[in-house]
Amino acid sequence: MRLSRSRDIQRVFQNGLKISNAYVTIRARRRTVRTSRLALAVAKKHVASAVQRNRIKRIARESFRRNARFLAGLDVVVISRPGISAADKIALREALEADWVRLRDDPRLGLKPRSKGS
Repeated sequence: MRLSRSRDIQRVFQNGLKISNAYVTIRARRRTVRTSRLALAVAKKHVASAVQRNRIKRIARESFRRNARFLAGLDVVVISRPGISAADKIALREALEADWVRLRDDPRLGLKPRSKGS
């Protein structure tokens, strides 16, 4: 599900948890509902080509979708950083996967950590 209303995105920025890697900054906020929502912001300043911006968005959406069951009940905003244009598909996917684990395991969000067997 997409996070699209300006008011909801502002709430994530005001009250959300922030984590970063070399390619993106992620803001996340707990919701009362069990569905997760995602907003993406890939700046032209960071990635000039629309084709490349859309590729980055597709990779981020797919990664989020694959991890949605572990991130249930979060509003998440993914924001590009200047180094993102140098990232290949695998590096970006691995960085996002690591960030989803960090979000899932962060006690401030109150998500249940995944057991080691799953």
